[in-house]
Order: sequence, then C-alpha cells, then structure tokens
Amino acid sequence: MPNVICTPHLGYVTREEYELQFTEIFDQITAFAAGRPINVVNPDVIKSAVQDLLQSAEN
Repeated sequence: MPNVICTPHLGYVTREEYELQFTEIFDQITAFAAGRPINVVNPDVIKSAVQDLLQSAEN
C-alpha cells in the first residue's frame, strides 16, 4: 500500500509501557513485511490490498 503511512499512537506512558508498546508495534510491522500480518482489525482490507499489489505486479 504505497499511499499509507502507519504511525503508532502513544500518549504519555511510563518507560516500561513505552518499551512494551514499541516491541509490540515492531513485531506487527515485521510480521506485515514478512507477509503474515498480525492483530489486523479489518482483514478484508489486507486481502484487497494484497490482490491490488499482485495485479499491479502482473502489469
């Protein structure tokens, strides 16, 4: 999805909570990059985006 920018939203948190959140966010990004997204709220959107990417690659 070349037109999407993903940023984590964190308000004020303790250092420990920040490290936990950062770890979870990093895990989600690396899973997505590996083609195995986790914690997806709307999986149909991911399926649609993958289909669009595959069609673009064929052309």
